[in-house]
Amino acid sequence: MNVAVRPKPNVMPCATAVCSPGPSSGSHGPNLSAEERGHLATTIATAKVTATRTGLELCSRLFEVTGARSTHASLRLDRHWRNLRTQTLHDPVDYKLHELGDWALNQSPPVPTFYS
Repeated sequence: MNVAVRPKPNVMPCATAVCSPGPSSGSHGPNLSAEERGHLATTIATAKVTATRTGLELCSRLFEVTGARSTHASLRLDRHWRNLRTQTLHDPVDYKLHELGDWALNQSPPVPTFYS
């Protein structure tokens, strides 16, 4: 199954605003309601999926443009893809897509898991 998350131009600022502590953000610390936590989790998951897909696409296109020389030791451009890929595997996108799909289809907010 091919699932596409349509990135919004403002997804990263939105995720940052939701996560930022402070009186204006509505941050309740450990006292988040289930609805607030669900909103926060879906916003973060959307940002995670968008950042992962965009970053990997950009790195792939970098290799297409620069060719084999992009992996030359003097340029070390391959480190960007490798670092991004390592970061994306710490919190797999597939789990986020599953949570977003369940939320979109069933209006079921994500529950806390090891990957939350």
